[in-house]
Amino acid sequence: MRNLRERARELVSRERFSDAEARRLGPGAVPHLVEIFETASGDLANRQRRRTLHALGVLGTEEAVDFLISTAENDAVEGWLRQAAVRSLGPAEQPGAVEYLTSLLDDPDLVNRDNAAMALGRSGDPRAVRALERAADSDPDERIRHRVRRSLAERDRG
Repeated sequence: MRNLRERARELVSRERFSDAEARRLGPGAVPHLVEIFETASGDLANRQRRRTLHALGVLGTEEAVDFLISTAENDAVEGWLRQAAVRSLGPAEQPGAVEYLTSLLDDPDLVNRDNAAMALGRSGDPRAVRALERAADSDPDERIRHRVRRSLAERDRG
């Protein structure tokens, strides 16, 4: 039987995987996924990093959320990967994820607010709904208000 590190590496090497497959790795895979993110190299490294961020968000442990937030705030990480880290926080059930995403709804950067709204729409935390409802009425940019309304509608259908 393959060890957990090998299973985590195989999962994020695939073009697609389900959230259920990521959850089956379990919380013990978080350190291995962090290692994969930090050591990825070669032509497919950025895709593998993006998929690793998604798997960490699905696992949603405190350690995974801390890594995702630190990645989102790390100026040395490419911008699109930082935004992927923000979006990956959506399914995480840790309180820190919703608090961080809610704080981004007030960020001056439109892209941060957009990604936070998208991620909060995927959150199962009731605080996410309250934050989205507030942003739907108060964000200064119509595009963000539209994203927020769409995120709320997707939650209702969800």
